[in-house]
Amino acid sequence: MEPAARSFANDPGVCICQGDALHLPIRSGSMDGVFTIGALHHTPDPACGVREAAAVLAPGGWFAISVYSAGGFYDARMVQAWRRLFVRLWPYAGHVPPLVYAHVVVHAARVLRYLPPADRLLNALCPSKNLPDIDWSVLDTFDAVTPSHQSAHTCHEVFAWLKRAGLHEIEPTTWAPTSFRGRAPGCTSRTEQSWMPTVTPTVMPTVTATATTAAAAAAAAAATVTASTDASS
Repeated sequence: MEPAARSFANDPGVCICQGDALHLPIRSGSMDGVFTIGALHHTPDPACGVREAAAVLAPGGWFAISVYSAGGFYDARMVQAWRRLFVRLWPYAGHVPPLVYAHVVVHAARVLRYLPPADRLLNALCPSKNLPDIDWSVLDTFDAVTPSHQSAHTCHEVFAWLKRAGLHEIEPTTWAPTSFRGRAPGCTSRTEQSWMPTVTPTVMPTVTATATTAAAAAAAAAATVTASTDASS
């Protein structure tokens, strides 16, 4: 919250507020669009968060969501085991144990990837994210083993959340397998006219005008030739 507030401190078009995603402090029917990326799976009831978001949408307003996919890294058995351990340690040691884990395991994995048997053993016991950027690898690993609430879901679950919340035009997006968007019933909102990409205006009027001009020039030339022939006769 604090970094976001500092980043947009001088932007009158941005309002930063903190609230409960399962009980949004926003007037019903007042939002043109709502999106949530990587957030609702850290609540005890993601479906409730979708219902809350749908409730604050204006008629035709859009909603987009992305949550962890079932069967992936974030709900792996050992990831969940480490997360439960660090949650229990949090009152006594805070963020230090998971932060040390993330740094040590990610850097060790970078070295041991050249030794496949050792690398497989490390990943089996101490899983970590392996991304091109090492800082993002540490960040995502830390994010996986620290939340008090964390869940992963199937695409059918997420689709059902949007459907039961009363949204229409539900379709998947390319962000992740469990990323969807939908629209509240009613007229289209101001900020999102259509899911379809903007079509480039056709150039046919210009082509037609050119063709018409060319045809007129040809007709004029023919008339000139005819007139010249008549005169010579």
